[in-house]
Amino acid sequence: MDLITQLSLVNVEPGPVHYDGFFAWRNNRGVRFTNVGSLQLRYSVLMDNKLAGVEYININSNWDKVDGPQVRDTLIIGCGRISGGNFCTSSGLVTLMSYYLFVSGVTFANFDRPSCVLITACSHCKGLQGGFETRSEKITYVNAGDIITRGKWPHENIHRDLDGDTHHF
Repeated sequence: MDLITQLSLVNVEPGPVHYDGFFAWRNNRGVRFTNVGSLQLRYSVLMDNKLAGVEYININSNWDKVDGPQVRDTLIIGCGRISGGNFCTSSGLVTLMSYYLFVSGVTFANFDRPSCVLITACSHCKGLQGGFETRSEKITYVNAGDIITRGKWPHENIHRDLDGDTHHF
C-alpha cells in the first residue's frame, strides 16, 4: 500500500491545525499558506523577512474565533535592527484572496520606514479583484510609522476591526 493510500485511510477529526512556536528570520516570506483550511499560526516570531512576515493566499474554511483560520499571539518585526542597513519587511501581513482570516493578539514592531507597511491586501489578486474580509482584534503597534496599510486599488480588502484597535485602516 502506498503512502497516499495509507494517509487517506486515517480517520482525522475535523478541527484546526496549530502551527505553533515558529521562528523565521531573513527569508523571502516568513510563512506562506496556500489553499489551507483551519490552519492557525500561533505564538510565533517573524523577523526581517523580505516580502512578508505572514502571507495567506486562499482559505477553505469558515469564520470561527476559536477553531477557524487565524494568526494569533504572534510578533511580526519589520526591521529587527540586526540585519543592518535600510532593510525592512515589505508587508507584515499579506491578507488573502478569500474570506475568513481572523487576526488576534498580533504585535507589529518596527515598521517605521517608507518601504514597509503592516498590512497589504489581497494576495495574488488580479486587476480589481478583492472585497475580501479580514477580521482583527487585540492588535498592537510598536514603532509603526505613518503607513499602516497599502493596497493596489480601493476596496481591495475589508478589514473588520472587532475592538477598535485597528482604526488606522
